[in-house]
Amino acid sequence: MEVEKSETPQASSFGVSLLAIGLGNPLIQNGGKVMCISRRSQVDGAVLRILLRHNGQLAVRELNDTAGHFIINSSTRILVRYASGKNGRWRFTLREEDIATLLNDYAQSGLFGAYLILVCGQEAVGVLSPDEWCQLLDLGGNYKVQTITICRDARCQMEVTGTRGRLAYRIPAARFPRMILGQRGFRRRPQVT
Repeated sequence: MEVEKSETPQASSFGVSLLAIGLGNPLIQNGGKVMCISRRSQVDGAVLRILLRHNGQLAVRELNDTAGHFIINSSTRILVRYASGKNGRWRFTLREEDIATLLNDYAQSGLFGAYLILVCGQEAVGVLSPDEWCQLLDLGGNYKVQTITICRDARCQMEVTGTRGRLAYRIPAARFPRMILGQRGFRRRPQVT
């Protein structure tokens, strides 16, 4: 595999330079060590950046039990999942461990503190509240793998289907990040200090 330096100016004072690779994967060279930025890091970084842009006062901690699992402002837990898709259709795979993580988050945070964030390629971000993901997933442990599918025409609301059926309504893409941050009419449980 051939690696070429990009035309991007280098930040030599920090010993960091950006490199480009034939497939377009971003690379970072730091002190002679070359690392590829994973898709997981790109997706998590994008979600956290959107949250930060809408509320500059965030405290974020990564929970190391599963990839894409974070706690925001000590009370709101999020599990981030990514799917690439075609023609406005994205299929998300959730393992038993993911379901257990969501149930544990719900037990610790309650109705307004355990969200499933679904990143639909580079086109949209959907967020499901505990009430919604409970309707879509079989929580009885009958499946090792479950799916949630999002269908969306350009600039339209999302139709969401899961292992147990379809939501009775469509969800707007605009609810992320407002629902997580409790802004503009989305109910949030008050924080206890």
